[in-house]
Amino acid sequence: MNWRATWGLALVMVGVFLGAWEGFWRARGFTPSVRDDPGLWSATRMQIPENDPEAVAIIGSSRIQIALQPQIVAEASGLEVPTQLGLAMGPSVPVLRHFADESEFSGILITEVNPRLFFQDTRSLDWVTAAHLHEFRSFDRARALEQAIRSGLQQHFAFLLPDLEPRHLAAALGRGELPSPQLITVGADRARTAHFDRLPELKTRNLRVKNQRERSKARFLDDAELQKWLAEIETYVSILQKRGGRVIFVRPPTSLHILADERRVVPRERYWDALARGTSALAIHFDDYPDFRGLRAPDGEHLEAQDAERFSHGFGRVLGQAVGSRESR
Repeated sequence: MNWRATWGLALVMVGVFLGAWEGFWRARGFTPSVRDDPGLWSATRMQIPENDPEAVAIIGSSRIQIALQPQIVAEASGLEVPTQLGLAMGPSVPVLRHFADESEFSGILITEVNPRLFFQDTRSLDWVTAAHLHEFRSFDRARALEQAIRSGLQQHFAFLLPDLEPRHLAAALGRGELPSPQLITVGADRARTAHFDRLPELKTRNLRVKNQRERSKARFLDDAELQKWLAEIETYVSILQKRGGRVIFVRPPTSLHILADERRVVPRERYWDALARGTSALAIHFDDYPDFRGLRAPDGEHLEAQDAERFSHGFGRVLGQAVGSRESR
């Protein structure tokens, strides 16, 4: 028996099957996406050099992960391509603390201010960042290589999406349906893109979120607590500045029911303005720039793709003017 021919035929058949399987899901609107988990975050965090004044990193929640596209920010600002470390539901202050206390980072740290997360009196979502930081602290080069291989495959093949794994696919088929294309795709650089055309019941979803926000029992910092919190944050800012770093606080655009809710429970005059007055860091609020006010967040808090590109470009220009490009420093 010619084993080479047999194995060659088997590989061709597998390739044909996988190609057909990939084509089937792509025809249904699925697109490749890297799995955004603590491993990917840790591998991305590992790429940031210590003691490099040219390094740029972005921290915050999924809002900033969608709103700022690293390559566009770099092109518009003249700075290095930012490393995207935003986290779905992730508060930014624990990561700011990490960069201050557990690293020698001396670059530019773009820090999102998501009002409900940033100014809530209980740190109810700190566990999100804690889980990723815990993973990072034990991450090594072998795991980083493994992650790179995994991510390299995921960014090219849609059939590797979680919803298309055999157990999830079997569950969907058991309900008599096929999975729907994902709302969010993640690139190898961890930048997220929201595809709101894949969310047919957006109005219903927005109404549900609006009602949830109105019923929310979340409590926000009173004046005394706020001053204490801002003083703690300024400590981290000062640590980074003393070794040559820069912190840029940014409030990305929101709209619709989300913006109305934020104006009601965490009004700018009481919270953001206090932060901007009390910090030595640069503070950029979308509402201070006319070009940013018309940007669309169909779900109220995440920009659609075209407007994320516009915001990234505009923010990049503001950032470059504020801190100077690599050539001018």
